[in-house]
Amino acid sequence: ENVLGIHFRTGDSTAFGVANSDVRAAGSSLEQGYNRMLQCAAKLATKLNIIPMIDSRSSSSIEKLHFYLATDNQHVKDMAMKEEKYVIHLTSDKPSAYLRADGDRSAFLELYLLSKTKGLVINQLPKNYVGHATRLSTFAQLAMNIGFMSDEDTLPCSLD
Repeated sequence: ENVLGIHFRTGDSTAFGVANSDVRAAGSSLEQGYNRMLQCAAKLATKLNIIPMIDSRSSSSIEKLHFYLATDNQHVKDMAMKEEKYVIHLTSDKPSAYLRADGDRSAFLELYLLSKTKGLVINQLPKNYVGHATRLSTFAQLAMNIGFMSDEDTLPCSLD
């Protein structure tokens, strides 16, 4: 209820090595994109009056914003596990293409968890993107619909 969702889609080619042109963030832009997504999340958290909560991972009573991150990229998950400024919740599942049953199970779990957050930050397609895709991930849009989120509860985040 007091957690904001982040859906950071890096693309089939970047995340899974699928032979197509679906690249939304790659290389050093992954780190920049991750940091930009956190900036957008902090901005939306302020707009939605999300209150920082105690970081239970710390021995002190430090309050931090809590985000739930769904991503198709293990490197992004690894960065999130080392995050110190915010508390990032995520599944322990390794991202995998939806071509296998474990990929489907993980996708359904992340979809459900995103839908239960108070708001959602979604990265937009880069301006130079080539391929067939919507500006915002249809996966994230489905999570918004399941969670009955309004446009005011979401923030498209430009990475370029």
